[in-house]
Amino acid sequence: MSTPKPPPGHFTLLYFASATSFTRRSHDFFSAPLPLSQLYDAVEKKYPGIREKVLSSSALTVNLDYVDVEEEVQKGEKGMVIQAGDEVAVIPPVSSGTLAATFHPVSWERDASAVDQPTPYEISSGRSRDRGVQLR
Repeated sequence: MSTPKPPPGHFTLLYFASATSFTRRSHDFFSAPLPLSQLYDAVEKKYPGIREKVLSSSALTVNLDYVDVEEEVQKGEKGMVIQAGDEVAVIPPVSSGTLAATFHPVSWERDASAVDQPTPYEISSGRSRDRGVQLR
């Protein structure tokens, strides 16, 4: 699917998943320039209720780069400005809940202990517990 080209002086706002369901559209065009801090107000004006039901739990990208909407709202007029020709996307959570992910450093000792280790018999006989698979 190709990205729709906006008319001159506009940017494209792409909708995915629940955002598409809510708007019944895959995209819209909005006038540019528009401070990112005002984007949700503009979308809410066009689709009342979308802020609470979709946008509040969604991520946002501008030209494929994720942006921190809350941070941009705090910056107000001094924050990012969406320009004509930009591509903005509303990315709802993939599963229910939050978009937040937690990453932990890999610990060989901790993570290796979680792997099912073969017994001495399995090693000496060349057989695994699972379906008689040869270990050699």
